[in-house]
Amino acid sequence: MSLVALTVIGCGGSGNYDTALQAMNGIMAAQEDMVAALETVESPDDVPATVAQIDAATAKVQEILTTIQGLELTESETEQLEQAVRPKLTSLRKRMEVAVPAAEQNSNGSPEIQAALIRFNQMLRAMNLGQ
Repeated sequence: MSLVALTVIGCGGSGNYDTALQAMNGIMAAQEDMVAALETVESPDDVPATVAQIDAATAKVQEILTTIQGLELTESETEQLEQAVRPKLTSLRKRMEVAVPAAEQNSNGSPEIQAALIRFNQMLRAMNLGQ
C-alpha cells in the first residue's frame, strides 16, 4: 500500500497532523499484522488463520479510514506525514512483495489467501483509495 491514507487526508486544513499520524500508525500496524500472517504460512493448514488475520487487518484499516474521512491537512503537514511514514510503508511493501508469493507457494496456491487480499484491495477501492 502506498501512502494511500493521504488521499483521504488531502490538504487544506491545519491542526490535524497528530490525528493523521495516529491513523497512519494504526493502518501500518494492521498492515504489519497482515504481512506477519502471510510470512507464517508454511503449509495449507496455515491458510484459515492467515485469512482470518488478513480479514481482521482489512476491517481495522477500513474502520480507521472511515474515522479520518474528510480530515484535512496543510500541504506542509501532508509532506511531514509522508516523510514520517514513508520508511515504514516502504518496508511493509517490500515484505509484502516477498510474503505473498511465498504464502501462495507454501499453501499450494490456496485461493483463500488471494481472495482475502482481493477483499483488502476492494475495500480500498470502495473507500476511493484504489492502489
